[in-house]
Amino acid sequence: MACSPTRLKILDLLALRPHTMQELASLLAITPQAVMKHLKVLEKHGLIKSVELEGFDKQVVCLTKYVDANLYFDRSLESFSICVAKLSDELDDELDYEIDVKNFAEALREIDDEIYMLTRRLRDLRNKEHRLHKKLIDLYNLKQSTIVKHGLTTTDQFVMQILESKDPEKTAEEVAKALNCSREEIFKLINKFKDRYLKEEPKHDTFR
Repeated sequence: MACSPTRLKILDLLALRPHTMQELASLLAITPQAVMKHLKVLEKHGLIKSVELEGFDKQVVCLTKYVDANLYFDRSLESFSICVAKLSDELDDELDYEIDVKNFAEALREIDDEIYMLTRRLRDLRNKEHRLHKKLIDLYNLKQSTIVKHGLTTTDQFVMQILESKDPEKTAEEVAKALNCSREEIFKLINKFKDRYLKEEPKHDTFR
């Protein structure tokens, strides 16, 4: 099965940026051999690929398709069972009272009405979740096709994902450690990338 907990964690990590196999092993606290087995399954499903990082003689693992790992984590049977058990305990406490026999049929109708309304709301939420998930995948694929059209190298893409991270400086240091190079080399790549792709266009004064 592609979506085991460990593989979902791998996909979650790769959604942030590409990682080396050694990094994944360290972050997941498993052996590189175990990581390799999981990666082979994910590669078989077309979710990841290993690429050579130019100039560093290192292989990094990156996503080829976006998967919202958290979506699958939340839907795990274990989490669902715990949630149901917890709700059942709470309901037992709340329903510890006697219903007037005279109003029994009315009470059942009200409960059925509430079940119907909640079922509709749940279906609407699931449909909305599905649409958002599809849009997320479409946007990721659009981004990937845009990158391909602009001819970005593997290193360019790697640097771009460092810049897109929540803390680029910290991520750059992690990458330098993973690639066994100095942080200055990584920052040099970042500056080179910025000069090539992120230079601001000169502003023209239209009111001369």
